Amino acid sequence: MVMGEPGVAKTALCEGLRPNVAERCGYAQVGHRYERGAFALSCLPFVEAFRSYVSQMSPTSPAGN
Repeated sequence: MVMGEPGVAKTALCEGLRPNVAERCGYAQVGHRYERGAFALSCLPFVEAFRSYVSQMSPTSPAGN
């Protein structure tokens, strides 16, 4: 999890690390935090990341792989 003030290059850091994670058979998922007042649940970043992970899985791959 990467946290910090707006504009400190969190997204650039994560995008730069994504190829290294993939080389090591890992998964780099992204979830966004929205500003207060915007319609957003506190768990929305995790829901977005999990949804991204599930959409990348093959329907024929066994669970846990």
